[in-house]
Amino acid sequence: IHHVLSGADNLDSLYNSFSAELDSAAKSDMKSNLIERIVTSMDTLSLSNKAFLSRIKSKELNNTYFMSFLRYRSKQMSLDSLFNDKFDKDLTAFIQYMKEKHPFL
Repeated sequence: IHHVLSGADNLDSLYNSFSAELDSAAKSDMKSNLIERIVTSMDTLSLSNKAFLSRIKSKELNNTYFMSFLRYRSKQMSLDSLFNDKFDKDLTAFIQYMKEKHPFL
């Protein structure tokens, strides 16, 4: 998760670095090259879930993938930490806390 979120940050930095003079083909090439580096560098990660790596490599990743990953996974580690540290993995207490903190849930 951290690797993909870091890749999304790198893509954001790349997009912010584009000048108005840069043509769309050059922008597209730069984006494609960065996405390829993100995917190929996943081989260096020690993943407990090898199926995740297989799914990622079989997809053609694009902005939509990274944006949805950011939206749905960016807070997962902080929630895991809260669940483990504050609630000692007590799911009932964690859910009750979330209901009180976020009544719209």
